[in-house]
Amino acid sequence: MSEPAFIEKWEAYFKKARDEEFVKNQKATKTRAIGLIVLLTILGTLIGVIRSPEESFNKNIAKQNIFSKDNFGENWPFKVDSFELKCMKAQNGLWKYVANVDGKSYSLNSTAKFNSDYPYPDEILDTNGLNNLRKLEASKSNWREFEPFEGPLNINDMNYTIGNSSLGKAMDDICGD
Repeated sequence: MSEPAFIEKWEAYFKKARDEEFVKNQKATKTRAIGLIVLLTILGTLIGVIRSPEESFNKNIAKQNIFSKDNFGENWPFKVDSFELKCMKAQNGLWKYVANVDGKSYSLNSTAKFNSDYPYPDEILDTNGLNNLRKLEASKSNWREFEPFEGPLNINDMNYTIGNSSLGKAMDDICGD
């Protein structure tokens, strides 16, 4: 065992085994790194695909800004020419309608006012326009009578005033029923 040839033979054997193990570990590390990159790429793609429709929908709404005087003409009950509508579910399950105008938020119904404490739309609401719209909606019904709008909107005022109007239908399309 003390002969130099025997020692060299075993040292070469162990060196070869260490080198092979090192190469094997390097390959395993590279394989793991590539696998991790592939996994992260797949996850990123899935997250992007899952989020894209909603984000692009919201971006399209912002770009199109369907809530504008140009789209509703005489039946536009607001002093502002347009607003961006945001809909949120309150804890009680009712919709909170919030209009964003020039960086300010206005509650369009009592649910939003109660839950969000945004100001009511008094500053942006055209009472005459709202009453004209309410009168129009009452005339389409055989059981409703026109009652002039006074004071803050509640959820029933929203439904009664804009319910079946084109504005109400557009809001339902965005927010849901």
